[in-house]
Amino acid sequence: MESRTANPGLKRKLNCYDYQGEVLTGDEMPKYVGDGALKVVTFIPDRDKVARVRSAMEKIDGLEINSSWGDNLEMLEAGVHKGAALLRLGKRLGVPPEGMMAFGDTFNDAEMLKAAKYGFLVENGSPALREEGPFLAPPNTSSGVMQILRRVLAQNGRVCESDFRRAK
Repeated sequence: MESRTANPGLKRKLNCYDYQGEVLTGDEMPKYVGDGALKVVTFIPDRDKVARVRSAMEKIDGLEINSSWGDNLEMLEAGVHKGAALLRLGKRLGVPPEGMMAFGDTFNDAEMLKAAKYGFLVENGSPALREEGPFLAPPNTSSGVMQILRRVLAQNGRVCESDFRRAK
């Protein structure tokens, strides 16, 4: 895929496969993200450094920071996340949030789990995310998503919140 980076020096600093320990300045990241990039992901083997970099990045206006693993950071333009995408798709298809289900396992799924009425965190997902997701699905190692979908289909889609296990 062709890079749309307005700042060629920044491209050299954001090598996702060989993190060099450089922290982007507050000036650089918004320019890069605002130039059409939807997501910038960086992998940092040192988890303490991940926390420090995240803390610095969260102070930059216009950015949304999340993570799918303990060793990465995902930087997106504010308001760009799976939850917004799900709601936009639902609007386009005529499906309100009350008719949506979503499944996730980690923090980059948090907004999506909140957007759908039936947001499921898989049981072996991030324990801290249990505060964010309303429902708990069996672990993905036990085909948890399929178990929930089979239950919904067996009831012809007629389900209510009491049919599912709460995450909290």
